[in-house]
Amino acid sequence: MTKPIPQDFAPRRALICQQRQIGDVILATPLIRMLKDRYPAVEIDFFTEAKCADVLKDNPDISRLWVVDKSLSFWGALAFYLRIRRRGYDLVVNGQQLPRCKAVTFFSGARYRLAHTPKWYNSFLYTHTAPIFGGYAAKVKACALSPLGLEWNGERPYVHVPEEKRAWADAWLREQGLRDGEKLVTVDATHKAATRRWPARHYARLFELLAEKRPELRFLLLHGPGEEGQVREVYDACGRRDRCLLLPEILPLDRVAAIQSRAVLHLGNCSAPRHLALAVGTPTFTFIGANYGPSWTYPGPDQNFAALTLDCSRCNKDVCPKGTMECLNELTPELVLPQVLAQLPE
Repeated sequence: MTKPIPQDFAPRRALICQQRQIGDVILATPLIRMLKDRYPAVEIDFFTEAKCADVLKDNPDISRLWVVDKSLSFWGALAFYLRIRRRGYDLVVNGQQLPRCKAVTFFSGARYRLAHTPKWYNSFLYTHTAPIFGGYAAKVKACALSPLGLEWNGERPYVHVPEEKRAWADAWLREQGLRDGEKLVTVDATHKAATRRWPARHYARLFELLAEKRPELRFLLLHGPGEEGQVREVYDACGRRDRCLLLPEILPLDRVAAIQSRAVLHLGNCSAPRHLALAVGTPTFTFIGANYGPSWTYPGPDQNFAALTLDCSRCNKDVCPKGTMECLNELTPELVLPQVLAQLPE
């Protein structure tokens, strides 16, 4: 039987492992706050991938970022893991059962190594494990801390935006044409799965309807590498292109976070930008198709979503089994307009 962690345990140095994806890394940030609140003197490090590091690098509660270098040889990777071991961790929390996360956990030499209940053949890696309970995704991730007597208590995902980056965002938005008195709405109309992507024509029509009701709104269409075509489809279909702003280039995530911190609302599909908007304090409204809405939506009044209730709802398929995409096609702009307007500040 595993001995419980002593109540007087106070780690000097802790490591959180969440390698990917961007949204999951953001959803793991409440664990930082929970550990800091319980152990104010602890140094917290974070292990992740390069594409996710930008959402963590400005966080004042993170002492060091360990970033995966996938090009390392076997011996290079071993040297990397041994450097992690020399850091002297008392506590490691593995939020993801990926090979590199497991290797970091194994080589860390930490006195206590925590994770969600793993497959039986991974059990030797951990001193304490905890079952997963349902609910909001950040709450699920926080279950790994339960052996420490910690429970999620509504802690929000958090991405720190320094004042100099907020000032950069203000200047950048002026350069893109946002004028005094206009209000920014960031939009993520992209997704790799069509069953999770609200139709481009719906976004275009919603912009037109919102422009009639709230003429001060400007819509900035965000996108990542390879998603330019999805954004262009929305822009070309919109009869109010004068209210739309396009990214002139792909921006690092810390810059996107700074821009989103200046928005009055974020509209979009269920993907990383909605979690990033939440993490910088911006209200969000999400259009839900095949994916399950509540588990990815923070339970707060400023975070809402629209979804139809159908016999096939929440199928979680990347290809519509019926071939109709009814859950998204029938979720019309006219239907969601009152909810979106209610989400906007006066």
